[in-house]
Amino acid sequence: MSDKSIQSLATFTSSLSKDGRSDERELTERQQSFLDNLINTGGDPKEAAELAGYAEGSYTQVVKSLKREIIELASHILAQSAPKAAIKLVDVMDSEQPIPQANVRLQAAQTILDRIGLGKTDRVSLKREIIELASQILAQSAPKAAIKLVDVMDSEQPIPQANVRLQAAQTILDRIGLGKTDRVDVNHTSSGGIFILPSKGEVIDAEYSEA
Repeated sequence: MSDKSIQSLATFTSSLSKDGRSDERELTERQQSFLDNLINTGGDPKEAAELAGYAEGSYTQVVKSLKREIIELASHILAQSAPKAAIKLVDVMDSEQPIPQANVRLQAAQTILDRIGLGKTDRVSLKREIIELASQILAQSAPKAAIKLVDVMDSEQPIPQANVRLQAAQTILDRIGLGKTDRVDVNHTSSGGIFILPSKGEVIDAEYSEA
């Protein structure tokens, strides 16, 4: 994670006890230090607790007491990475060269977008300005994704990492709302019209007797 990202997250953690998201409780200096160090240590709670001055082996209790703040911090990390995840989808889709661990990286990008609310047309109110940026990146790539699907379908030549690129295009379209939809077209322009069969009625068995 870049120094700029760490600084941004540190600023975020300092506001956790001030914005009402944690039952409006004030964090102690040591609790705040733990959250800051949780970022600096790459998410290692044991090391973060030691750096914050907690007794050795007490980090599990610290995590338990700060559960809400830690979850909020994780959601902010994911939201901050949403634009990068959106760009990664486009890069994977466009790449003409093999990408190391393409499937894993694609899945990571998909998971980030899912967790912050940019799932398959499911939206959640979370870090709106960042999510909107990621959504805009995906939306502007939608025509390219649609064309990519058609190109893969029409290609007579082998396409490098075709499955991964196809999955990336599908993901982009899913995230902007062009997912799988059930459509029924009842419009018919033929002069012959439409013949609609009546609904299947109940068959009743009856005996027949001559008069």
